[in-house]
Amino acid sequence: MPTIKKTPSGKYHTSVFVGYDENKKRKYKSITAPTIREVKQKIAQAMIDGVYTTTYSSLTLAQAYDRYISSKSNTLSPSTLRGYKKSQENDFKELMSYQLSQLKNEIIQTAVNELSAINSPKTVRNKYYLLASVLKAYHPELKLNIRLPQKKKAPVYVHTDKTIHALLSHADDRLRVPILLAAFGGLRRSEICALAPEDITSTGVNINKAKVLGESGYVIKQPKTDAGYRFVPLSKEIIKECKAWEHFGINPDVINNAYQTLHEQLSIPATFHKLRHYYGTQLLRQGVDLMTACSYGGWDDPQVLLRIYAHETRTETTDEKVISIYSAYKKINLAK
Repeated sequence: MPTIKKTPSGKYHTSVFVGYDENKKRKYKSITAPTIREVKQKIAQAMIDGVYTTTYSSLTLAQAYDRYISSKSNTLSPSTLRGYKKSQENDFKELMSYQLSQLKNEIIQTAVNELSAINSPKTVRNKYYLLASVLKAYHPELKLNIRLPQKKKAPVYVHTDKTIHALLSHADDRLRVPILLAAFGGLRRSEICALAPEDITSTGVNINKAKVLGESGYVIKQPKTDAGYRFVPLSKEIIKECKAWEHFGINPDVINNAYQTLHEQLSIPATFHKLRHYYGTQLLRQGVDLMTACSYGGWDDPQVLLRIYAHETRTETTDEKVISIYSAYKKINLAK
């Protein structure tokens, strides 16, 4: 019970702690009454009204986004934070002026439906998951029950020895080494752009950083996971080309634009990132065990590489092998 004091006017006064405000500062409610009994009654009524509980229901969704993003600023990568802020600026615009207490499932579902009309299911899900995280943090009383668009299975395009050869044959001096490092070293585009000449050794390449787009341009950051720190052995021929490369520090968008032009010119639908998938599947085909392959490619989860490998290999001869199971059964059956 807070201390109750008699004022010079003869009334009784106290200040009651009633929780925290939107800036997480302590809030107090001033109570004054002619008698101590009435003061105590008002304190009890405040408790009944629930003013002791912290609430963010008066925040607008835009303010909640600001708080959520700010709270993550020291733990997320610059590119992720940039993506969050871009999402806040561009997504669910019609909801941003709502107070959290005004948001209902029906209102959010309508906004999701409108977003689904102009975005892929995967994009809608990514945008919604950020919204859901914000609401969970600042309006947990709202139990979300939103129907999201069904995922569409995209066609699987894979790089082959033939497409790798075609790309290398037509790549300019900016793009040739990045293709080599991605296809035969498994480096991500951001890792290639962060390389310095001293990272190239006589036997391979040390990977310990990435170049990503932050709020004020490109920045060099550490890998997201421990798996990102690694050494990748390379052939002498690739090492020689890497050491002679004159484009260390190149920006990812330069590689992206150059590759986009090249793969359209050659009618190769597989993306630059698929070069890394080619590397992973080649390791497994050559008999490198799964965990070692993951350590070379920087995959934190072996299941990721297994899924890639399953997708990449199905399009070749596996259908014929599956069909041949019946032929084997037929031979056994005829022999009986």
